[in-house]
Amino acid sequence: MFIEKRNGFLRGLDMELVNFGHIEKDIYRSGYIDKVNFPAICEKGVKSIICLKTDVFSATAERHLCYPDISFRHIPLQLTSVNLGEKEKLYFAVNFLVDLPRPILIHDETGANRVGLVCALFRKTKQKWGENKIRYELNSYGFNPIFYRWIDEIIKA
Repeated sequence: MFIEKRNGFLRGLDMELVNFGHIEKDIYRSGYIDKVNFPAICEKGVKSIICLKTDVFSATAERHLCYPDISFRHIPLQLTSVNLGEKEKLYFAVNFLVDLPRPILIHDETGANRVGLVCALFRKTKQKWGENKIRYELNSYGFNPIFYRWIDEIIKA
């Protein structure tokens, strides 16, 4: 049995899922996954994983962790500039959160910036959250303020 802690860590046995949390029922968010913490993901019954890492080698290694019944999607989201291609990837990821078999885990390396942006867009478009509530959640997961230009560009639109 795993216990979700207030600071965003899911602990159990000798593993951690960094920045673990719920977006809504059957949609989870976290930082990196690996062979050590993958059993915790399986225990949650995850049927789909969305990886936002830009590192193709790392994403490929994760794909090999997945069992045949777990759907794996890799959407390499770059945060270096706010451009049309990256915005489209954000909307693509949000649509996956709606369409893929649940439970779903969306993650990147830290579970803060890329995941935060997708969660923010999901909160805005699907759950109708206001900007202040979205910013509060972003900050609670360690969102880097350098990327607020994304929030200004996307969430305020």
